[in-house]
Amino acid sequence: MKSGDDIIEIDAINDQCEYTLREFCELCGVQTEYVVEMVETGVLTPVGQGEKHWRFSGYTVSRLYRAQRLQRDLEINLPGVALSLELLDDLEEVRAEVRVLRQRLAQLHRD
Repeated sequence: MKSGDDIIEIDAINDQCEYTLREFCELCGVQTEYVVEMVETGVLTPVGQGEKHWRFSGYTVSRLYRAQRLQRDLEINLPGVALSLELLDDLEEVRAEVRVLRQRLAQLHRD
């Protein structure tokens, strides 16, 4: 996977789409066993019970690419990747909350 292509691929994924395990693997260019391992370690969370009924969203596609970059660039194992992604998600939520609070504070100062 070329790093320049990662961004293009992620941007092209529609988050409203759902993919079966087979479609997800084909789209991402990975083996089924790799995805199953990622699900088992908590890196990916599909909708549905059991591999035959799993559905993956566009968000999950981008999460897989982020996980692969963490593994490749920082040589983190899958449990470490799961923790890293959880912390990055938490950080994004905190930043969003800070933006909202700053907007509210600015509104209060104007009033």
